[in-house]
Amino acid sequence: MSEPGWAASAAFEAIVNRLADKMAKEYKIEREPARLQLIAELNGDAKLRLLAANLADPAKIERSRHYKEAVTRAKRKIYYQLRRYQAPVAEPAAGLVSLPSGSNAATMEMAIRRELENHVSARERIRDMKLLYETVFKAAGAPGTVIDAGCGVQPLAYPFDGEGRATRLYVAMDKDKKAVSTLNAYAKLRGDDRLKPMLWNISHGWAGALEALGGPLFDLGFLLKVAPVVERQEPALLDTLMTIPAKLVVITGSRTAMAKRRSIERREKASVARFMEKAGWEPVSEITLEEETGWIARRG
Repeated sequence: MSEPGWAASAAFEAIVNRLADKMAKEYKIEREPARLQLIAELNGDAKLRLLAANLADPAKIERSRHYKEAVTRAKRKIYYQLRRYQAPVAEPAAGLVSLPSGSNAATMEMAIRRELENHVSARERIRDMKLLYETVFKAAGAPGTVIDAGCGVQPLAYPFDGEGRATRLYVAMDKDKKAVSTLNAYAKLRGDDRLKPMLWNISHGWAGALEALGGPLFDLGFLLKVAPVVERQEPALLDTLMTIPAKLVVITGSRTAMAKRRSIERREKASVARFMEKAGWEPVSEITLEEETGWIARRG
C-alpha cells in the first residue's frame, strides 16, 4: 500500500467506522460527524500514514503505539470541541449580528434558530423551550422585570411577544463577548428597549443590573446551569451569586454531561440543593426538562 492511499484503503475505512460507532455511543456526537472528524485527524498523522503503508491488517495497525496515540489525540480534540459553548459557525452571514434593521419576522426567526443551535446549552433545551417558560410563568406569573445571569444566548428564546409580553426589562448578563454581541444585535433589531445585554462576570456583582432596574429586586431571575459550574470552577464566587437580586429564581443544573452520554443528574441536583439551602432560597416548584433539572425558588 502506498502512503497516499492510506485514507482510501479498506483498512482505514474499517478502523474509522469502528471508532465512529464507538464515539457516537460514548459522546454527544452523531456517527457521521464523528467519522468525518476522525478521517481528518487520523489521515493527517504522518507517522500513522507511514505505518499503514507497511501494514494492511487493521488489527495490527490498531495494536501499534502510533495508532493509539493518534486516536487519543483525535478523541481529545473532538471532546474539547463538544465542550465549547459556542460552536464554530459555517455561515457567519446567517447570524443576528449581520442582519439589517427592518429584517422580516421569518428571517429573524431563522437567524435566532441558528444562534440557539450554535450554543450548547441553548441547543440542549430547544425542544423544551415551551415547557420551560410555561413552567416558569405558572409559578412566577407574568414578570415585569427579569435578570438572567450567565445567560449565554438564551434570551433569544424568551417569549417577549407571547407569555412574556408583560416583561418591560430583561437584563441579560454574560462574560462571553460573542454571546453579548449577539444579544445586543437582537435588542437593536427588536427596537423596543426591553432587552439590556451586559458584558459581566460574577465578580462584578449586581450594581450594573440594579442601575438598569432602578430598584432593589427583579421579579424573576434565571440561573440556568450556572450554580453547579461555579461551585466546581470558581467556588469563591458562590456567595456573590447567591445574592442575585430577584424575588423568584429559576436555578438548574444539567442532567447529562456536556460532551459524554452519561448522567450527572444526581450530582447537579445536589449542587443546586446546596446552593439554595446556603442562600436561604425556598423551593416553590421543581422543574425537569430533557437535559436540565432544578427548582423555581423564592427568596427567603
